[in-house]
Amino acid sequence: STARIFAKTINCSNPTSEMEPCGQCESCLSFAEGRSYCIHELDAASNNGVEEARNLVERVKYAPMMGKYKIYIIDEVHMMTAGAFNALLKTIEEPPAHVVFILATTEPHKVLPTILSRCQRFDFKKVPQNEIRQRLLQIAEKEGTVLDQQAAEQISLLSDGGMRDALSILDQCIAYEPEHLTAEDIRAVYGVVSDADISDIFGLLQRGQADQLINAIKTLYDNGMDLERFTADLITLVKDSLIYSCSSETTLLSEERKHLLQASFSKASIEFRTRLLKELMDVYPKYSHASSVLDYLEA
Repeated sequence: STARIFAKTINCSNPTSEMEPCGQCESCLSFAEGRSYCIHELDAASNNGVEEARNLVERVKYAPMMGKYKIYIIDEVHMMTAGAFNALLKTIEEPPAHVVFILATTEPHKVLPTILSRCQRFDFKKVPQNEIRQRLLQIAEKEGTVLDQQAAEQISLLSDGGMRDALSILDQCIAYEPEHLTAEDIRAVYGVVSDADISDIFGLLQRGQADQLINAIKTLYDNGMDLERFTADLITLVKDSLIYSCSSETTLLSEERKHLLQASFSKASIEFRTRLLKELMDVYPKYSHASSVLDYLEA
């Protein structure tokens, strides 16, 4: 999204005083209508070969038909092969004056150092959960959907700091329940176990009630809950409980979270919670190799 805005801005004929695209010039309009010949997007995940890179190099030679620059946005650039990178290297080293490359990636460490060294790099941080939550509430209000605070909180947790992911989740959930979205609706769509259910399962763990524990996990599985997400949420709650035990006045946790931890998790010893946290963190990364997540979690 930022790459598109940047590309639109540098080709705008009349940028605003805040250096934002005017949205009225021919360059802005052609981009908005999807008919711009000067701003090109390439998905490196599906166009990552040497031949595609060579074709790109050939097109770079020609001057823009409109605006100052021809701009090439290459998304997921880390997916390009070493051969494709090398084919692009000479052009990136000495690009024509009318060409701008914008390379977007979530894994910059996979991009060849020879490419990285020739880029001006901007690292994006995760959006804070409270900002995502407030933005979701604003958008839901404009869309005419009632979004509960807890539902917005749940979506902000699922998005893991990504505003675009949060909006995608909101869109899917509105399709499920267009008038009034609750936290239960979000959990139903995404198979997320509620904090109350996680607290109950933690209590079974603490008391060593193996039969009831296995039945509870089996019920979650039968109801379509995401057990990997359940494990991640349990890890987070146990970790938060240790923070709360060390500093009950911490501002890292909401008051609602503190009440939950005090009622359910803080009753267990720190030794038990620390041991459980280590075991869960050992199990979680192994799910990708397990034939059955349910069997692995139960074991």
